[in-house]
Amino acid sequence: IEHLIKCFKKFGAILYRYPVFNALSGAILKLADEIHIHQDAMGEKKKSVFLFLENLIFVLHQYIDDIWKKSSKNPNFYDASMIADIDTFISLLKGEEQTPQNIDDLLEFF
Repeated sequence: IEHLIKCFKKFGAILYRYPVFNALSGAILKLADEIHIHQDAMGEKKKSVFLFLENLIFVLHQYIDDIWKKSSKNPNFYDASMIADIDTFISLLKGEEQTPQNIDDLLEFF
Protein backbone atom coordinates (compact mmCIF):
# COMPACT_ATOMS: atom_id res chain seq x y z
CA ILE A 1 0.00 0.00 0.00
CA GLU A 2 2.87 2.36 0.79
CA HIS A 3 4.36 1.77 -2.66
CA LEU A 4 1.00 2.48 -4.27
CA ILE A 5 0.66 5.73 -2.30
CA LYS A 6 4.17 6.75 -3.34
CA CYS A 7 3.44 6.04 -7.03
CA PHE A 8 0.21 8.07 -7.00
CA LYS A 9 1.98 10.96 -5.27
CA LYS A 10 4.77 10.94 -7.85
CA PHE A 11 2.33 10.82 -10.77
CA GLY A 12 0.18 13.59 -9.25
CA ALA A 13 3.30 15.73 -8.70
CA ILE A 14 4.35 15.27 -12.33
CA LEU A 15 0.91 16.28 -13.58
CA TYR A 16 0.82 19.25 -11.20
CA ARG A 17 3.74 20.81 -13.09
CA TYR A 18 1.39 21.40 -16.04
CA PRO A 19 -1.45 23.82 -15.25
CA VAL A 20 -3.74 22.14 -17.78
CA PHE A 21 -3.72 19.01 -15.58
CA ASN A 22 -4.32 20.68 -12.18
CA ALA A 23 -7.76 19.13 -11.62
CA LEU A 24 -6.57 15.61 -12.37
CA SER A 25 -3.35 15.99 -10.41
CA GLY A 26 -5.32 17.26 -7.41
CA ALA A 27 -7.62 14.23 -7.56
CA ILE A 28 -4.68 11.81 -7.80
CA LEU A 29 -2.86 13.48 -4.90
CA LYS A 30 -6.07 13.40 -2.86
CA LEU A 31 -6.42 9.70 -3.70
CA ALA A 32 -2.91 9.03 -2.35
CA ASP A 33 -3.71 10.91 0.86
CA GLU A 34 -7.03 9.12 1.37
CA ILE A 35 -5.48 5.70 0.76
CA HIS A 36 -2.89 6.56 3.42
CA ILE A 37 -5.56 7.70 5.89
CA HIS A 38 -7.90 4.75 5.24
CA GLN A 39 -5.42 1.89 4.87
CA ASP A 40 -7.54 -0.31 7.12
CA ALA A 41 -10.51 0.03 4.75
CA MET A 42 -8.28 -1.14 1.89
CA GLY A 43 -7.98 -4.51 3.61
CA GLU A 44 -11.62 -4.72 4.64
CA LYS A 45 -12.91 -4.05 1.13
CA LYS A 46 -10.34 -6.06 -0.82
CA LYS A 47 -12.57 -7.08 -3.71
CA SER A 48 -13.88 -3.59 -4.45
CA VAL A 49 -10.44 -2.07 -3.92
CA PHE A 50 -8.81 -4.52 -6.30
CA LEU A 51 -11.39 -3.93 -9.03
CA PHE A 52 -11.11 -0.16 -8.72
CA LEU A 53 -7.31 -0.15 -8.76
CA GLU A 54 -7.18 -2.55 -11.69
CA ASN A 55 -9.54 -0.29 -13.65
CA LEU A 56 -7.77 2.93 -12.64
CA ILE A 57 -4.34 1.62 -13.60
CA PHE A 58 -5.70 0.44 -16.97
CA VAL A 59 -7.23 3.87 -17.59
CA LEU A 60 -4.00 5.59 -16.52
CA HIS A 61 -2.06 3.52 -19.05
CA GLN A 62 -4.57 4.50 -21.75
CA TYR A 63 -4.35 8.11 -20.61
CA ILE A 64 -0.56 8.11 -20.86
CA ASP A 65 -0.65 6.51 -24.31
CA ASP A 66 -3.37 8.79 -25.70
CA ILE A 67 -2.37 12.09 -24.10
CA TRP A 68 1.38 11.89 -23.56
CA LYS A 69 2.64 9.54 -26.28
CA LYS A 70 0.23 10.48 -29.09
CA SER A 71 -0.78 13.99 -29.95
CA SER A 72 -4.23 14.74 -28.60
CA LYS A 73 -6.46 17.68 -29.41
CA ASN A 74 -8.06 17.59 -25.96
CA PRO A 75 -5.58 16.71 -23.19
CA ASN A 76 -8.39 16.77 -20.61
CA PHE A 77 -10.56 14.17 -22.34
CA TYR A 78 -10.17 11.61 -19.56
CA ASP A 79 -10.26 14.02 -16.62
CA ALA A 80 -13.97 14.04 -15.73
CA SER A 81 -14.26 10.26 -15.83
CA MET A 82 -11.09 9.61 -13.83
CA ILE A 83 -11.91 12.28 -11.24
CA ALA A 84 -15.42 10.81 -10.80
CA ASP A 85 -13.95 7.32 -10.39
CA ILE A 86 -11.43 8.59 -7.85
CA ASP A 87 -14.16 10.42 -5.89
CA THR A 88 -16.28 7.26 -5.89
CA PHE A 89 -13.36 5.19 -4.62
CA ILE A 90 -12.58 7.70 -1.88
CA SER A 91 -16.22 7.54 -0.79
CA LEU A 92 -15.98 3.75 -0.74
CA LEU A 93 -12.92 3.94 1.51
CA LYS A 94 -14.67 6.38 3.83
CA GLY A 95 -17.87 4.32 3.85
CA GLU A 96 -19.92 7.18 2.41
CA GLU A 97 -22.51 7.28 -0.33
CA GLN A 98 -21.35 9.44 -3.19
CA THR A 99 -23.24 11.32 -5.89
CA PRO A 100 -21.67 12.99 -8.90
CA GLN A 101 -20.75 16.59 -8.16
CA ASN A 102 -21.07 17.90 -11.69
CA ILE A 103 -23.18 15.74 -13.99
CA ASP A 104 -22.33 17.96 -16.99
CA ASP A 105 -18.66 17.01 -16.72
CA LEU A 106 -19.56 13.33 -16.63
CA LEU A 107 -21.86 13.60 -19.63
CA GLU A 108 -19.23 15.52 -21.60
CA PHE A 109 -16.96 12.47 -21.38
CA PHE A 110 -19.51 10.39 -23.27
